[in-house]
Amino acid sequence: PEYTAVYAHPENSKNVWVTQAGKVLGSTDGGETWKPVTAEFGAQFMAGDPTKAGRFYVAARDGVYVTEDGKSFTNIGGPRPAGRGRINCDSKGRVLICQWREGRTGVWRYDPQNKLWTRLLDENLAFECVADPGDPTRLLMVTNMDPFNDLAGGNGVWISHDDGKSWSRQDKGLAMLRGMAVAFVPPAGPLRRH
Repeated sequence: PEYTAVYAHPENSKNVWVTQAGKVLGSTDGGETWKPVTAEFGAQFMAGDPTKAGRFYVAARDGVYVTEDGKSFTNIGGPRPAGRGRINCDSKGRVLICQWREGRTGVWRYDPQNKLWTRLLDENLAFECVADPGDPTRLLMVTNMDPFNDLAGGNGVWISHDDGKSWSRQDKGLAMLRGMAVAFVPPAGPLRRH
């Protein structure tokens, strides 16, 4: 079975977790040995919280799970089944997940401060959404549709400049409107002279 996600502890990279065959596996020796941390619960994608080292989220069949220690996992709800779309965290520690083609589709956000889920966009083909690391109110989302269908339904890249309140398509010049991943390219840092 394929590994679908990996998370390494930002302060101790010997502690690492992966998802495989619907389970979370963990290693404390940098990946030399692995052992199951959870039973099979449809675990797919993971996202680390940049505001708290060691906290990460797992998208699974019956919602999204959070862990602080990589051993105990708590279901925080969210769209179901959550395992088909990608999951990310913004610089404020809010979770962005896309519910792709099943259930209540679209872009969803979880705020751990108030423990609320909000649907930001009702888009059946939403596949991955990320926030600009320098400005978490700028969101970028890509749609996807399996290429073996008679009519490919991916409708390109969407952007929001107002924290998900409004969205616009940004596909001008794109030959392919189906995307599997999206990311912001960070701005170049200041030049360093040696």
